Formats: sequence, structure tokens, C-alpha cells
Amino acid sequence: MAWAGQGAGYTSELSADDKDTDDAGLADDAGRDDLTALLRACLVALRLPSHADAFQLRRLPFWTVADALARITRLLPAQTERVSLEWFLPEDRTGETGTHQPLRRKAALAATLIAGLELARGGSLTLEQQTLWQPIHVEGEAA
Repeated sequence: MAWAGQGAGYTSELSADDKDTDDAGLADDAGRDDLTALLRACLVALRLPSHADAFQLRRLPFWTVADALARITRLLPAQTERVSLEWFLPEDRTGETGTHQPLRRKAALAATLIAGLELARGGSLTLEQQTLWQPIHVEGEAA
């Protein structure tokens, strides 16, 4: 290849037919205009009418950080000794079945941990974990 490594010299070595083809390919924007018009027409066709209701996912009743904060602040003053963080989790609904049960439990544990961290930052309680992957214990400030 005579033009390899010469950069700008490449265009000078093209034949007249190659230059016409190259320029024609760059100058032909008619296809792009057609595609843009097609996409705009699709957007108009897909637009929802103003009276249509927007789809909303059904909200699952997860245990929130606010729920956990309320439960910890309600139950903690009655505790005289340290307890496991899991003690503050909501009661299991034994009659409840379904695929969301394990997910709800994980969400409740995460929300309770975050609530505990917030209260520990404020000095209301102390969180303690002996080693990794061991239970986290909660102790009130007066205990």
C-alpha cells in the first residue's frame, strides 16, 4: 500500500473515481434526514393522550428507616442491657407468604441498621460488633 503511514498523502493518491465516491458518501445526508423524520413521526404516534393515566408500579410495603427509627426510640428506653440489632426488627408475619418475604426481611434489617447508625451518630445508643459477620449489639446511652 503506497499510502500507508503517509497520512495526508492518502487523498492525493486516490483516483478520480475514488474521490467522487468518497465525497458522495460524505455529502449524502438525505438518508439521515429521512431517519430523523421517521423518528419524529414515531414520537408523535407514541405520545400518550393527556387524559391517559400514567402507569405506576405497585409499591411494596417495605420497612423504612423512619419506621425503624420510631421502633428503636420506642423500645430502647425499656432495655437495661445490650440486645441484638435484630431485636428491633418488626415481628415476622408468620401467615404471610410470597416471594417478597425474604426481600422484606432484608429491607427491614438494612433500614434498622441505618436507623441504628443515625442514632449512634447522635449519641442515643452504641452499636458494637465483636468480629466480622457476627451480630451487631445495641446498647442505650443510659445502660
